[in-house]
Amino acid sequence: MLKKVSIVVSMIILCGVVLLACAKRTYIVQNYSPEAADQLKDTLVIFRDFSVKPSIAKGQHALKECKGGAMEFLKPKAHFKDVLEKADIKYNGPILFVDAQITDLRIVSGATRFFAGTLAGRSHMKILVSIFDKHKTKIAGKELFGAPNSFGSMYSFGNNDRSLPYKMGNLLGEYILSEACRTNVN
Repeated sequence: MLKKVSIVVSMIILCGVVLLACAKRTYIVQNYSPEAADQLKDTLVIFRDFSVKPSIAKGQHALKECKGGAMEFLKPKAHFKDVLEKADIKYNGPILFVDAQITDLRIVSGATRFFAGTLAGRSHMKILVSIFDKHKTKIAGKELFGAPNSFGSMYSFGNNDRSLPYKMGNLLGEYILSEACRTNVN
């Protein structure tokens, strides 16, 4: 009887540990309202300097996916006049320049995830973001962090790991929109 109780208690503790292995990401306070977003209609967003820390191998592909995810997040919302990549443009209205650097990146491969499961650890990505106005004054800056749940990655055979850079791009787009509304760029 005592052996059965100890097995049940052990299983409950194991289930608790499993449930605590949740995904993490930087929490962005969505402080934009439709009224604040309407004031951004004349604002131009330019992704200026996106780079990868030199010590990170294979970071260029993640950088491209992250930038694409951010642009795809911002363009359909139509809050900004346009979202461009490295444009030398003469524009008299408000402009936001976005600089970002991937400072840390770990993406567990699909084969490793298949054979090792959650024991392979978590994928993660850190991006250092700076937003400037057209007068080169820094408006905002933050380190964004994303790490998918390793159990979810295991059950999706690594799909959560592979889509991490794109999802971090969505997080970056959300941060840009939030900070643009908060600071009132005009």
